[in-house]
Amino acid sequence: HKIIQPKFSITANEINRTKTIISIANASCGYEKMLLNSLQFNLHAAERVAICGNNGCGKTTFIKAILNDPQVKKLGEWYVPNHDAIG
Repeated sequence: HKIIQPKFSITANEINRTKTIISIANASCGYEKMLLNSLQFNLHAAERVAICGNNGCGKTTFIKAILNDPQVKKLGEWYVPNHDAIG
């Protein structure tokens, strides 16, 4: 039998670590009632973040707001990528 030797390479572009990926300022989000107020959040390329908190404090609502979930109401300045671009 024949042995197949794959020959390919994947190269990553240099990351611009100063590029802003998410920028949220003077913002609020929630449903009928705003759950999170006075939000200030910035995330730059190559940064990682962990979102921690008690049950029901708004962690999932915040992520849904970043993903532009139509059920979540947002106020303020939200610069977030298209949800198809988030991986």
